[in-house]
Amino acid sequence: MSPVLLNYLAALHGFPPRPLNPGFTYCELGCGGASTTLLLAAANPQGRFFGVDINPEHIAYAREEARLSKLSNIEFLEKDLNVIENHELPEFDFITIHGMYSWVGEATRQHLLQFINNKLKPGGLVMLSYNAMPGSSMIQPIRDMMLAYTLGMEDAPLLEKVQEGIKYLRYLCEHDAGFFVENPLAKSAIENYLERDDHYLAHEFFNQHWKPFYFIEVAQHMAEAELSFVGTLPIASNYLESSIPSVFHDFFKGAPDRVTLERHKAFVRNDRFRRDVYIKAADWSLAEEKRPPLFQDFYFGTEYSSVSQEVVLENGKEQVHLEFRGEPRKTVQESLCQIAQNLAQLQQTENLKNHSSSDVLEAVNLLILGGEFRAFAQPAKPAAPINAPLSPEKLHIPCAFNQRILEYCHQSEEAGVYLASPVLGDGLLLSLLEALLLYGLTQVPLEAIPQWAWMRLDSAGKSLNVQGEAINDQQTQIELLQTELDQLLTMRLGKFFELGLITT
Repeated sequence: MSPVLLNYLAALHGFPPRPLNPGFTYCELGCGGASTTLLLAAANPQGRFFGVDINPEHIAYAREEARLSKLSNIEFLEKDLNVIENHELPEFDFITIHGMYSWVGEATRQHLLQFINNKLKPGGLVMLSYNAMPGSSMIQPIRDMMLAYTLGMEDAPLLEKVQEGIKYLRYLCEHDAGFFVENPLAKSAIENYLERDDHYLAHEFFNQHWKPFYFIEVAQHMAEAELSFVGTLPIASNYLESSIPSVFHDFFKGAPDRVTLERHKAFVRNDRFRRDVYIKAADWSLAEEKRPPLFQDFYFGTEYSSVSQEVVLENGKEQVHLEFRGEPRKTVQESLCQIAQNLAQLQQTENLKNHSSSDVLEAVNLLILGGEFRAFAQPAKPAAPINAPLSPEKLHIPCAFNQRILEYCHQSEEAGVYLASPVLGDGLLLSLLEALLLYGLTQVPLEAIPQWAWMRLDSAGKSLNVQGEAINDQQTQIELLQTELDQLLTMRLGKFFELGLITT
């Protein structure tokens, strides 16, 4: 959902990206607690961000988090999307609607489309995610079963309805009800739901409105709002080679246009959820050989200190092998591992001077497809000096949003946390241990970090585990933390400097 990712997808398909400098506007409709919008505002200080949600608790929480994170470039509106006033907000370069499109009634959807039509700048980009057909076709009867069974429980708490509905579904499955016998995939779906949180199930099955859409339905809705299809996320979904079995490739290459291709591709992929991007007032895209100039404002790089010369992508029952040993791929990969660069800088590299910009760009795009590289919004920061003193007096976390995330990361129930990188213009995922140890570098002397980290984990009632087995011995945990710290110092810290997460 980041501006740089939406821009990259647009350029990939021949549409002009939105300028990010000196500034841009971004709106998330149905922002909830605004974890994504807050992260993006921290990662893009030059942008103006707006979050809109009808829930007063969500907005109050988001405003307080913005205050504590010292974010002055973000505003939140507690508004019903059916009555939001056009004059309250500026025109936007980016609008995102995550999931909500399937969870509102038809009247609200029309208001959303009208808002996009009125408030998206010409050339602006919309990211819309929604429950998709045909993959969601099994969910409707399951939802109907739960709603029918709990129909007489009007006065019961919502979570009690969820629990009773799940018991009913389990009963039907265990006793081979005809629907589940003839639809084994539905039975598998129930087994998956049994492992989900009750709050998720309440949202999934007991929301007043729920409607999955075929791709072509949404594309037609967007066309009525003067929007054209750009592409879909994740990036791999835009390549036939990595999104559908090879037996279909020749057939789909004959599609007359991308909307038709995507319409039929959905039946092959059986999508249950989609994240699609549209552009306003752009009925054409540049041919592939004319696209390199669209990428001139991007930098490209990696968050990893070492990368693979061959990447294997899973595509259903098939595998896609991407190799980076030949030229220009080899030199492009080696160059971008050292420091993020733009296309012009890459083409000044000795081994790339005789390669066309199209060839260099193709290598970059394949690296991004492989998953170890990405588009950056800004140039990388200078790396720390080789002998830079790693002392808490010399090291700083420059972003208040990241400071707040790191301060409380040891209490998180998630496997990792996202930090805002002004270089990426996006979030960077760190494991909880990486985040804790990174924070430790700014708090205590280097040699004291493992003990300090253990004490913070212990205060939160947590212990380390190896291969799923908890380690309770204090000394063993401290030794494991020392190993993790050594790995962070050698494999990750240099990139954290380049990405602006930490400074001297």
